[in-house]
Amino acid sequence: MQSVDKASSIKIHELHELAQLKPVEGLQREVWGDIGVIPAMEMVAVAAAGGCILGAFDNHEMVGFSYGFPGFEHGEVSLHSHMTAVVEKYRDSSVGHKLKLVQKARTLARGIHRITWTFDPLQSRNAHFNFHKLGVICDRYFVNFYGEDTVLFLEGVGTDRFWVTWRLDENPAVIPAKLDIEPLVAMKDSGEPVRSNKPFSGLYQLIEIPADVNELQKHHPDFIRPWREATRWAFVEALKAGYVVVGFQGPRERGHHAGAYVLHSPNTR
Repeated sequence: MQSVDKASSIKIHELHELAQLKPVEGLQREVWGDIGVIPAMEMVAVAAAGGCILGAFDNHEMVGFSYGFPGFEHGEVSLHSHMTAVVEKYRDSSVGHKLKLVQKARTLARGIHRITWTFDPLQSRNAHFNFHKLGVICDRYFVNFYGEDTVLFLEGVGTDRFWVTWRLDENPAVIPAKLDIEPLVAMKDSGEPVRSNKPFSGLYQLIEIPADVNELQKHHPDFIRPWREATRWAFVEALKAGYVVVGFQGPRERGHHAGAYVLHSPNTR
């Protein structure tokens, strides 16, 4: 299926009423199947309670949405962006970015300065969008956030998730364009991961992931569990040691066959 090259005709609207929210149910099923579909009746209540539910429309057709509800973390009110999805033929356009920018504007208008959400750290496309384009950070890693047996894209490797924070009133972290350091997890030429024996010390760390884990699963499904286990170890230990994930460098940027997360230790001098 060909992607839509331009999304200049896309309009973003905030949704409040039941009739407006019914199509969001169908779009959830189109993107994720029947797992965890949030009913329109629940979304009506979330919208009335201060949530932010946005629809992206090409003329009258809904082609994407974002669903966020109020949160309270570390003594600070936030918006938790639980779902953002775009239908397949619009995913290479700017629809997702437009949704996030409108979500940011609507969140700031509510007097809230932080948005959080989760995503699978093995998904490099999401990593590039979240860290490189939006400027999120991550200091929390959840093992099997949605349970070990739930199937969401990657089969048989659990549902580990980053919990990322988008601070709307702060500039993104500035990271070096090139870091000549050994990654905590690196990709072999075969496509398998290898763990480093280096200590968790220094100002920066790198953790590599496959350039496209979904393609890797198609051709080498036996590699996926080792990637989950290796990166789970690296992220859990690095965050425990005080590092924060502040960036992502794709294969093209690195001139390498794998992408890499950049972790920074703010306490290292």
